[in-house]
Amino acid sequence: MGSAAAPWMHARAHTHQEAASPHARDVVEPPDAPAGSTRRPRATARSEMKDAASATPSREDEPCRRTEQDAARGGSSQQPQSASVPLARHKAKPRASCAGKYQDGAFADAAVVMLDAAGTQSAAPQEHSQQDVMMHAVRALREFMDKQLAECLAASMDCGNASGSAGADFGVDDGPSLREAPSEPRVVRVRVKLETELPALAWLRAFGGEQERIFFRDKECSFETAGIRFALRETAYGYSAAKHERLVCMLPLSEQGISQAKFYGCQRFDDSAASQASCEWADFGGYTYVLPLLEYQRIGKEDCSEPPLQGACEAFLTINLVLEGASDERERCASRKSTILQAISALASAELAMGSQTAKTQAALSGWPDAAAGLTSFRERVNDDYGAWETSIEAAKGGFALKKYQKIVLARRKTFEALGNQTDPVDILERLVHSCNVGYLFCLQLNSSSAFLGCSPERLFRLSNGCIATEAVAGTIKNSQEKKRQEEAERQLLSSLKDLEEHRIVVEYIQQALESILHDSTRSGCDEVVSVRGPELLRLPHLMHIRTSLEATVANDTESSQTHARVTFRLLDALHPTPAVCGLPKQLAQQDILRLERFDRGCYAGPFGYFGSNCADYCVAIRSGLVKADRVLIYGGAGIVPESVARSEWDEIELKLSTFARALETRALETRDPKQPLPFGVNQSGARALLPKASNSSNQPDERHDLANGNVAADSARAAATFVAAGGAASASGVPPPFGGTSAVPQLLLSENLNMLWGSCIVEELVRLGIEQFFVCPGSRSSPLAIGVMRCARARYLSCHDERGAAFMAVGFGRVAHGIRRKPAAVITSSGTAVANLLPACVEAFQDDIPLLLLTADRPPELRDVGANQAIDQVKLLGKHVRWFKDFPCPGPDSNKQGRCIENLLSDIDYAVSQACSRGRAGPVHLNFMFRETLAPEPEERKPPSADHEPFTSEPCEVSQLMIRRPNLLNWVWSSFPWCSYSQPCADAYNQGNAACMLDRELLELVWGAKAGLIIAGSLYNAEDMRAAVNLGRLLQWPVYPDVLSGLRLRKHPELVHLLDQMLLSDVVSEYAAQIDTVLVLGTRLVSKRVHKLILANARQVVVVNESVTRFDEHFNTSFKVQTSPHAFANALELATKGRRAADGGVCGRGHGDGSRPRAASSTESGSLVYRPASSLMELVSLGRHLEHKLSGLFQRSGDVLTEPLAARIVVEAYCARHPRAALFVSNSMPVRDVDMFAPAVLPDFSLMDVVGCNRGASGIDGVLSSAIGFCMAASKPVLLLIGDMAFLHDMNALHTLKQAGDKIAEVTIVLLNNGGGGIFSFLPIAAHPDVFTPLFDTPHQTKFEHLASMYDMQYELPRSADELKSALDRTPARGSSVRGSSTVRHKLIEVRTEQHANLEYHRHLGRTVQQWIEEHAQNERDKQSQAEH
Repeated sequence: MGSAAAPWMHARAHTHQEAASPHARDVVEPPDAPAGSTRRPRATARSEMKDAASATPSREDEPCRRTEQDAARGGSSQQPQSASVPLARHKAKPRASCAGKYQDGAFADAAVVMLDAAGTQSAAPQEHSQQDVMMHAVRALREFMDKQLAECLAASMDCGNASGSAGADFGVDDGPSLREAPSEPRVVRVRVKLETELPALAWLRAFGGEQERIFFRDKECSFETAGIRFALRETAYGYSAAKHERLVCMLPLSEQGISQAKFYGCQRFDDSAASQASCEWADFGGYTYVLPLLEYQRIGKEDCSEPPLQGACEAFLTINLVLEGASDERERCASRKSTILQAISALASAELAMGSQTAKTQAALSGWPDAAAGLTSFRERVNDDYGAWETSIEAAKGGFALKKYQKIVLARRKTFEALGNQTDPVDILERLVHSCNVGYLFCLQLNSSSAFLGCSPERLFRLSNGCIATEAVAGTIKNSQEKKRQEEAERQLLSSLKDLEEHRIVVEYIQQALESILHDSTRSGCDEVVSVRGPELLRLPHLMHIRTSLEATVANDTESSQTHARVTFRLLDALHPTPAVCGLPKQLAQQDILRLERFDRGCYAGPFGYFGSNCADYCVAIRSGLVKADRVLIYGGAGIVPESVARSEWDEIELKLSTFARALETRALETRDPKQPLPFGVNQSGARALLPKASNSSNQPDERHDLANGNVAADSARAAATFVAAGGAASASGVPPPFGGTSAVPQLLLSENLNMLWGSCIVEELVRLGIEQFFVCPGSRSSPLAIGVMRCARARYLSCHDERGAAFMAVGFGRVAHGIRRKPAAVITSSGTAVANLLPACVEAFQDDIPLLLLTADRPPELRDVGANQAIDQVKLLGKHVRWFKDFPCPGPDSNKQGRCIENLLSDIDYAVSQACSRGRAGPVHLNFMFRETLAPEPEERKPPSADHEPFTSEPCEVSQLMIRRPNLLNWVWSSFPWCSYSQPCADAYNQGNAACMLDRELLELVWGAKAGLIIAGSLYNAEDMRAAVNLGRLLQWPVYPDVLSGLRLRKHPELVHLLDQMLLSDVVSEYAAQIDTVLVLGTRLVSKRVHKLILANARQVVVVNESVTRFDEHFNTSFKVQTSPHAFANALELATKGRRAADGGVCGRGHGDGSRPRAASSTESGSLVYRPASSLMELVSLGRHLEHKLSGLFQRSGDVLTEPLAARIVVEAYCARHPRAALFVSNSMPVRDVDMFAPAVLPDFSLMDVVGCNRGASGIDGVLSSAIGFCMAASKPVLLLIGDMAFLHDMNALHTLKQAGDKIAEVTIVLLNNGGGGIFSFLPIAAHPDVFTPLFDTPHQTKFEHLASMYDMQYELPRSADELKSALDRTPARGSSVRGSSTVRHKLIEVRTEQHANLEYHRHLGRTVQQWIEEHAQNERDKQSQAEH
């Protein structure tokens, strides 16, 4: 590249002439030389520079020397500024410590190059703005880099012509030459020092188009930095001491103080294997550290009377260059040229941004920008519900009862969607400054669609000159601006046993961790003492915490970056994660967090900060969020101890989330002083909403109790009336809402007509009950319901053109929600045949106890039975396949009665949800709503008065009177709680008082008297039940057979019997299993027919344990039905056997009146049951392992030809094992059977791939694809669907919904087993009758699925062998996600073509082979036994 290629590449002449280089360098230090070179050690070079520096400097050099010393210690120079130079820096000559003079271009061998901007071509203005100062600094850097480029190009030409002969020497005379390439990369910095009041965040805002940005401000607000583009970025998994030391050793050691070169970045909460990371966090890996290419730093002056960073500060504009190692001169020149071009590109971008005359740039560079200019509006989308949270708390308490941990921290996540253009992370960062300008402020933007940012009050640690400072922050309460309430809150927090205990655990852990680090450093002479100061109160604008500060000192070796790196990594490893964000012990707490939280924390609660060659500062990244394109995901957590209450912890997290939520819930912010916090209560139109006053109670015990006060209701009514009368305009007398108030309040008061009010109330109540996912089908009559969903900020919706598919999506959603105690989804349809299309999904949900809510619109009563268009009889149309049905009347014109009708409506909604989610009796509920016109959000025409009805108009003000005139309704409007909450007692019995009472005496007698017991794990819905099945097998020493729908079929556990279905093909196993006497069935349905026959033919006693009231007893052989969850049953049985309840011989229930003990079990002196011998069927476990080993070899040898059993096995091996956080959904017919019969066990942990989805309620093949989509949405993770061709053809409409949904649905990978028709019928007796078999049963087709994939923008692959199928699965989109509006294809269709007859023969061949293996194995065992006897 020639210098004439671009004008900006020319070297510019300097206006000031000097004997040496015009670019002054504050420190010049050659880096370490590679092995075998003549380069001197660093210590020698440093010693020589110090000796040279001790010489008497010239008068001209003295100001620069003081400036350099001040920069090293982070202080300021007292030298008066020059009036003629805007950057106020004196030019300095090269120092004598260089031991020779620099030639042009020798910056590559210096650690730091300090420039003076006075030498630029443009004259320095006498009066300059912030923009002028920045532009001058950028041009100084630009001129220097342009000259370096020209000289580098000349050097490149010399290298090429001379072929390695002696050329230009760009190094120091007595230092290393550029030809002596380093073995490792090193960092070189080029800096300009300037005085400016421009905040770093304002500087960063000027670079709105950049996709790589970093911002960090420390806790004391004494240092802040902003950078664009990355000179180096390292993203990987498994951060280690070696990786950390390698990065530290790249940095120059010559710099001291806070202005030195640093790596900035963050780590995951659990920096584990890549498989743990979800798609949304994939860009950040396990850790990400960056070195900004162009960096702007501000350092507060220590002797300044003003607060740090407010006023004149020392500032640096720096270019960070990473010089890569090279083996010869040619590579070194090329690497240097590439580095320089990268720097020039960044400076050109900066020059363009600084010189821009746009209003945004001018506002940014003038200081704090107008906060109302160009900010994005957001809409809240809540991802969790209280029911799921309550279940997690109960599960955590179960862990405390079993003494698993002392404390655990559970988190919640909320999602906000941008309304309009894509989100700029810097905009959100500015909102956080307005909302809560306290503590650390940070942002790491990796690309246009991924950024992690936050405002954290908690320090992880700071290390500087051997001094360690850290703190324990635990215990939270809401702060108040009123002094009296604040004092009351302080007393309450410091007297809270729960908060004090939580805080004590954190303090003790951190103290022990520091003492361990100090103990390792005692050889260096440091004291093993940790200074503890506290506890004290940490007061934030809206919250208050208990804080204890801890300090310590380690051996200070500033000359060794290795020592500093080791100490920094030890601190990271020992302190993160602290019990304040994880729990104790850490490993067990992390495992349960992964299991109980339905999302990936990513970098939330992980360390975020920087490290240099001799300093480090990290915060705990709480109060943080992830920006993904047009979404913002925010996180908050609370510490759980045995005394925790679910509602209190929920409210505590709401308080913590409010810091972030306040910034996002505001459409426009007024121009204001950034030092003041943003007032709460600004609505989405930029004005304060008129809301009721908060309670006078300092701790605000119950929002509903406060709102029940008549004065509050009266004030609310007056405020609401004023609000409505003003058409929703703001009033100066407005007050903020009670905490947790709903954002839908104004819309309820501004409904255009009664239908809109009715629909908004229905949706609002459903959302308050936790039903936030709606599948909306288009239709005119259902407009009030659909509009209600659109207007509810917390409602999530997916538009579906097919009512049948929408209902099945809700079934798939409910299948996941049912297992984790979340609320189901709701389906909205119009009237007519749209309602009839809901029946298939309704039957499936009814048969399998899946919660489902069906909201259908209907014609008014006067149009029924009169032949009106699209009017059918919808009353109880779904028959007996619903748990409850309600036919709602039309919203009437009588305003006096209408308020009462709304109260009835809300009460009915609450009851409907309780019936749909009833424990043991969950299922579909059908609500039929009649609506008259007008159906659009428009005022109705005024109706004439009649004898029965008073005059009424549906103007918004008059419609709102229905809410205002009734205090109960008004209280509901202002609150965030449902009208009526139905609670069910928890079935989990962890305490000894309830455990034994769950079990009848005869049941215990039966279980413990069994000699050949077998546990069968049927359909299970959550990890607790899966774990219970394994624990029961371990407790009883019975083998456990896992059905494919139990979630255990794919897991490795020593108690599990895999491949039992195939084993029963052998007469040897059938005869051996015939001794079975007791079967314990956990869950509901089974897939294997052979296992069913085994139970029917041999089991004398069958115990069924599940929560359902449905009768699962198709063989009429159930001896006991225990209606409880499997994990509650397992806990009860375990506690009873340990003698925790000694009553009636150690058991309670229906026992003998004489108090005799169970006959099959002896007793101890305490009266508890004792252990009995293992089941005689335990040999099935080892036989299953033997068969698995044999099958694995067989399938590997037959990999050239793809068969359906082999495809099912590969799906589990290649997808589930590599993507354990994904989900698996299998179709009915042959796919579910092949997975059940042939899949390997590959998953080691319960927290991964909780359940396997399949519609086994009615076992149909309709709606499978739709169900998988809903399953994927509820699980919030990628899903793989294994489906047959007929089931796929049956539900192709779902592909349209999948395409239109965008990023509302995670990645879906479909493995399509195409055997040209209904292959399962080949296994039935009808196949022996070819005259009717084709085409009535096998239904052949010639569909080209690749065209279908192209139509719906899906990736398509057609593997021909096992290796090709594995490669196709490995390339699935599950490794990342695209963004809305991107052309990236997110879903994939993999077609596996097979042949029906060949598939039948291969299944038979496998059966014969298994029989042969078992016979050989049995013969070998007999031979071994015979040899042992002889």
